[in-house]
Amino acid sequence: MLFVATASFSFGQTVEELEQQLKETSDNKERLNILYELANKSLSLNAEKAEGYGKQAHNLATSLKNNGMAAQTAFVIASAFERQRETRNVDIWLKTAYNYAKQAGDSDLIIKSVDKRGRLWTRENPRQAANIYEEAFEYFSSKGTSITDLERKYEMQKSQIEREKRDLETQKISWNQI
Repeated sequence: MLFVATASFSFGQTVEELEQQLKETSDNKERLNILYELANKSLSLNAEKAEGYGKQAHNLATSLKNNGMAAQTAFVIASAFERQRETRNVDIWLKTAYNYAKQAGDSDLIIKSVDKRGRLWTRENPRQAANIYEEAFEYFSSKGTSITDLERKYEMQKSQIEREKRDLETQKISWNQI
């Protein structure tokens, strides 16, 4: 929730404003979000600067044991290295993003990092690319939740809420009669 608030607050802020905000805060969670925003905003302007902010954010995320942000920051670092045309580092950071995304259960980032990493290897070593895709497929096959399971859970929760709503209505009527 804090990330969403900080992200929406920092939307439209310049890099300079975010840098000033970073200097003024001592809260680690806020620092993490500001560093992440700085890394993202710096990507198109200065890849080396984005890499630096991304690494600071990544180190902070790992020290806070925030796997979701560790995954996001690793992905940003990979993007910075991609802009610098350092494919070896792109691969390393995409794999890092994938590993943290698995720990965080972030399916979207798992898919994005696997896709980017697979494409990176497709020309150089198609077998390695196939292994990357296969590893992700095995992860989703063993750990992933199917759409059917999600729909079933949704229907069960919906039924439970309806029962609770009826119970509350009954209690309300009972209280009104007293």
